[in-house]
Amino acid sequence: MTALDVETTGLENAFAVQIAAVGRDGSVRFNEYVQPDAVIEPAAVAVHGITLERLASASDFGQLLPTLTEVLHGRTVVAYNMDFDRGVFEHELVRHHGDTTAAKRWLACCRWEDAMVPYAVWRGLWSVKRGTYRNLNRSGFGRDFRLWL
Repeated sequence: MTALDVETTGLENAFAVQIAAVGRDGSVRFNEYVQPDAVIEPAAVAVHGITLERLASASDFGQLLPTLTEVLHGRTVVAYNMDFDRGVFEHELVRHHGDTTAAKRWLACCRWEDAMVPYAVWRGLWSVKRGTYRNLNRSGFGRDFRLWL
């Protein structure tokens, strides 16, 4: 099992600016800045503090893809808000490969799991108003996420 987190250029049609993966034992399996070749929204910079200047010498997604493949393929990949992070990977893979078929094939080599609802259940974050568990933004769960590994 590998926990994955992706920092991005924004929320819509986002590209990665940093990708990190941590193994079940807590070892850092991957932690790299990514040259997005795109504008980073000011709101995104306010969240993660990553600017284009910081990424000037970073590799692009395609250059990091062989290592990411080695780190993630055949593993369960756990992400908080998995749909978003997986979507960023798909966006990057389509840009790299030029088609959705190759992107979907690459993504299918991992078993993707979302930690958002299990974390809310574990924390007891029931919302009476919504009639379901409420999700925290990532800054709200902090170090507790490692307990899911």
